[in-house]
Amino acid sequence: MQRRGKRRGVNRRDPAWKYGTEMEEPIKNDKTYVYLKCNFCEKQISGGVKRMKEHLAGTRRNVAPCKYAPMEVIQEMKEYLDKFKEKKKRDVQEIEVYGIGDCHRESIGDACQVVRTPVEGSSDASSTSKGVRGPMDQFVVSGHNVSKQCEKHTTLNAVRKEERDRVCQSIGRFFFENGVPLTVCNSPSFQAFLDILGRCGKGMKLPDMHELSTWILKEEVETVNNMLVESKKTWDQYGCSIILDGWKDTLGQSLINILVNCPKGTWFLKSVDASESVEDANLLCKLLDELVDEVGEENVVQIITDSTTNFAKAGKMLMEKRKNLYWTPCVTHCIELMLEDIFELPVHDMAFKKSKRVLNFIYNHGWVLALMRSILKKDLICPAMTQFATAFLTLRRLLSSMQALKTMFTSEKWAQSSYAKKPKGKAVKAIILRDKQFWASVAYAVKTIKPLIVVLRMANSNAQSAMGFLYNAMDKAKVEIAKSLNDDELQYRPIWNIIDRRWEPQLHHDLHAAAYYLNPQIYYSPDHLTHPDIKHGFYNCLQRLVRDVKEQEAIDLQLDAFRHSQGLFGITLAKSTVSRRVPAEWWLAYGDETPELTRFSMRLLSLACSASCCLRKWNSLNQVHAKKRNCLQQKRLNSVVYIMYNLKLAQRQDKRKAMEDPICLDFVDLESDDEWITEESTSNLVIDEPAEYQSLLDNFVLDEQTMLDAIGSSGEGRASSSKHKRSEDKSKGKGKAIMELVNQEQEKLIESNGESGDGNDEDLINYIADSANDYDLYDESDEEAD
Repeated sequence: MQRRGKRRGVNRRDPAWKYGTEMEEPIKNDKTYVYLKCNFCEKQISGGVKRMKEHLAGTRRNVAPCKYAPMEVIQEMKEYLDKFKEKKKRDVQEIEVYGIGDCHRESIGDACQVVRTPVEGSSDASSTSKGVRGPMDQFVVSGHNVSKQCEKHTTLNAVRKEERDRVCQSIGRFFFENGVPLTVCNSPSFQAFLDILGRCGKGMKLPDMHELSTWILKEEVETVNNMLVESKKTWDQYGCSIILDGWKDTLGQSLINILVNCPKGTWFLKSVDASESVEDANLLCKLLDELVDEVGEENVVQIITDSTTNFAKAGKMLMEKRKNLYWTPCVTHCIELMLEDIFELPVHDMAFKKSKRVLNFIYNHGWVLALMRSILKKDLICPAMTQFATAFLTLRRLLSSMQALKTMFTSEKWAQSSYAKKPKGKAVKAIILRDKQFWASVAYAVKTIKPLIVVLRMANSNAQSAMGFLYNAMDKAKVEIAKSLNDDELQYRPIWNIIDRRWEPQLHHDLHAAAYYLNPQIYYSPDHLTHPDIKHGFYNCLQRLVRDVKEQEAIDLQLDAFRHSQGLFGITLAKSTVSRRVPAEWWLAYGDETPELTRFSMRLLSLACSASCCLRKWNSLNQVHAKKRNCLQQKRLNSVVYIMYNLKLAQRQDKRKAMEDPICLDFVDLESDDEWITEESTSNLVIDEPAEYQSLLDNFVLDEQTMLDAIGSSGEGRASSSKHKRSEDKSKGKGKAIMELVNQEQEKLIESNGESGDGNDEDLINYIADSANDYDLYDESDEEAD
């Protein structure tokens, strides 16, 4: 039987748990035998999760290898075992560097103390080392020595604190003197550098400028090249995408970063100066043609650029010349253009402007910002990868913080501050407390934009390629937008028109249709679309990407097995795991009987559809291209860019794998959201509301369900709604009752304190908590979680 709970002490973060199931079998005397069963070959593995990893990796150490594990799983397990082995090797080397017995840790009380013991045969050995029978005895502390060692530790800790302060001050001086960005201290290579330097100790000769620019630079280039070689091995099987990402440096030059994307990751090839060609479609086409030759035409499936006019012309010209690849626009860029147009609609524009005014005021006054953070316990601005993704996340967090902001502007602290008497403070307070249409417009904007943000998240997901899902995702987004507006065509039609204007000429693509057709998760689902355009797109893609006519015929004939679930496609495991596997991995697992179709499907379903995998922090690249560093030879300069970009890409991809929301940033990049914090002029305190603004909000009701629909999505919505879900079974009316209590008490406070809205936030919060306890609405677990 399958074991449903987790055994105490078992580390479920081990990657092998994803591919195995813990099972229990009863034996004598009410005891059970616990083992793991492989999800691929169903082999019973005894001996723990370590042996499961050996089984999946195929090392043949104490267990037979799995015959049906995908190559990605085998590689993942091998890499994990190699890292574990390398870590163990480093631990042994640390002991050798410091000397056996030189320093070890002894837990005394609640603190971990450093205990130094003499090594046998050393000059520090004394008569107390007599009787040592083996090396492990040097790591044992007898009880009568503990008190003496504690006294030494107190002095040692104080000395080490002084030493650490001197080291930190020296590091800081290096940063400040040379203008090194402070974020460099978060770099893994910086920490590794300090660790290795600490092991070498005093007297080490540091490298000079000549060594850094010669053999050290060459060694690092070779290291990055070796990383790229592993990725190139998959190009023949999965194909690859060439991505062009344009930007301007501090000198105003138009530079284009060239990258190659495949399932193994994204790699930077080079950066070219396109100042002369960026405005000429013919020159851009020539650049694209050269890149295809460099990567290999047989490996390139598509080229991704932004959707500007010149790149679109160059892409179509290249497709005329190269008959076996596609040019596609960046999905993220296209969706961002959709959002830009939508934010120009009356309600969205008004929600954006008023929200920006509120945040401008809060973030440009330190005291107000501190008050907000003390009440909300979080920031309102949510930096994201694009401008309008930031706008959506910020509006949603603002909406979820509505009650807290009302509490803030009715508190006694606010009423007694000087900001409450200033025109800007009064204007912002009026927006928060008395402008009901403001909150309705924010909810309206969030609800109507959320479906497109879902598509944006999918396009930037690290879990799987979005190529096979994009075609259907846009149709679902339009349906969700109409549904959020109660299917009122007068309200949703303007948004649909904006989406269609961008989708039809740019994203309605043969590649997307073919990938949709070959996606098993969608093809075998009940709501699978059978529009003729989809099949036309599939066959157009087949004829373009497959050169050999006989191979085209083979793929067409093998397609029958996929359509009718014949052969391996019809076995129980293939049907039960279709929604649990990445589409490309599903084809790899069950497509042995249709080799040509499987290869074609994997090349399509593994493609990227967005340039979001590119590195968008240009500050580091600007440092390399800056004039003060042009003393380096151009070849060396290119090598520095090559190393830096690829190492940063690798670090960024590792971080994004652990991120729940792929469009959120794990750092606050003020350059990406400066419009939310740049203070506005004092002359424009009133925003004119167009007639369409009022008419669109007349039938829009801001109730509890509307609030939950607007903020109850992934990312921030998941975080904010999880607290409600924990106690939903206890009291379904808890959230509604608390909202009513907050609103009633705030109205009383506003009325009792007159126009200024003075009040005591602590009294209000205490009253709500007391009232909620009376009705069993207040959950202490929620308070602790907050």
